Amino acid sequence: MRCFVIAAITAFVLYWLTAFYPPQSEDWVHLEIIASRPSWLGAFNLQDSHSRPLWFVSLWSMLPTGLERAELIRIPLYAMHALIGGLVGVLAQSLGASRNRALFAVLLFLCFPAVKGLSWIVAISTPEHVLLMMLALVIAAAHAKRPREATGIALVVTQVLAVGAHSAACLLPGCVAMLAIGVSPLRLRVLLDRWLLLHFAVGAGLILLLASLPATERYHTLRSLEAIFANGSRALLSLMPELVRYPAIQGLRGAYGGLGLLFGLVTCGAVAALFVWLLWRSNAVGRALLLAAVIDLVPPVLTAGFVVRYAYFPAALVAVALLLQAKPTRSWIVALGVLGAAWIGDHVVDIAEVRRGGQLGVAVVEAARAVRAEVGPGVEVALVDAPGEVGAERDVPVFNWGLAVALRRNGVDGPWRLLRTERYITNSDVALVDEHRLEEIVREGVAVWRWDEASGRYLRR
Repeated sequence: MRCFVIAAITAFVLYWLTAFYPPQSEDWVHLEIIASRPSWLGAFNLQDSHSRPLWFVSLWSMLPTGLERAELIRIPLYAMHALIGGLVGVLAQSLGASRNRALFAVLLFLCFPAVKGLSWIVAISTPEHVLLMMLALVIAAAHAKRPREATGIALVVTQVLAVGAHSAACLLPGCVAMLAIGVSPLRLRVLLDRWLLLHFAVGAGLILLLASLPATERYHTLRSLEAIFANGSRALLSLMPELVRYPAIQGLRGAYGGLGLLFGLVTCGAVAALFVWLLWRSNAVGRALLLAAVIDLVPPVLTAGFVVRYAYFPAALVAVALLLQAKPTRSWIVALGVLGAAWIGDHVVDIAEVRRGGQLGVAVVEAARAVRAEVGPGVEVALVDAPGEVGAERDVPVFNWGLAVALRRNGVDGPWRLLRTERYITNSDVALVDEHRLEEIVREGVAVWRWDEASGRYLRR
């Protein structure tokens, strides 16, 4: 109970600091599409749900509150974060940790900077599928110790729901297998349990189903080898504090020349060596959790541009694994404390970046309102270079998507032409033009207004 109470308090504080801002970027686009569907059955329209029906149903059921009440829509995301934190403690205790160690694991997990994923409404699938996967691991641990029909059925059902929330959960059977082997005295023979075999078969069937979808109807498809390597390096460093992770990733991108590249390679090598050392030092259950964390990182590395919020579930597993050491020394506890403190530092930075992104989103809409008031109704206006994303790692979306929807829903009438002269870090619904094309647009008689970061408003070209 202590674990759930502390997790709930932490989630409430995060909610109070970051939830009272309008929808962000793609939120506007997806929420408007979902709100336009008359029934939850739209969850099975792949163009709407991207093969994530539970994600669609969750958002559809919350939208009667209104898109403009984003703080109400966000409540379930933060509530699920609290439940996940509590389940970290439940899992730790079920795997043999004392109450105090389980509480320490919860505290360590809660330090992990998760707020960017929690504040982004359409990313509800992240806490949703992680909650279900944590629940599945708690059930799997109980089933591996004492196989029963009830836990077997619950495990299969949870697997289906988790994949319905996010396709990344399709590899949950691998995590369950690792944990079952670590927990059961039967070791590998436990995998022959009929319910576990059914769980694995259902998981394989779901993978085949997702793979059979046409490429145009999948949310993510396989990346190039170069992108997979880049994603892999970010995944390897995803649990490192940003003070280390950011310069290392930038170094690998060539931002700091040869020394930066060397720093990136050395950092990746050191983290890989640390992981191997942890595997060697851990007991069977700890190794199972560490390997399960690696398994969970595979889908985003292969199919999506990797960001830290994809390490949410691995952070929970690693927090438990690090507290299951047989004889944690004083230096070990100090090291965990340092890691937790560094994560808290990242959390403070992330909260500031989320708040800045929310404030910037409001400022852009109000600046467009001022432009419309000045030029008058019916005049076509080109809005140029609205901020796409902010933050040191450029992972807080503002208006790389959704500006047209945001303007319309806030009563800022068009006609608008949305343009940008610099590439965003992601894809976008804003047209990319060069300066030459911008001059042509001016000569066509279109009123061109460009976002000025210093003043926080649009300036007439």
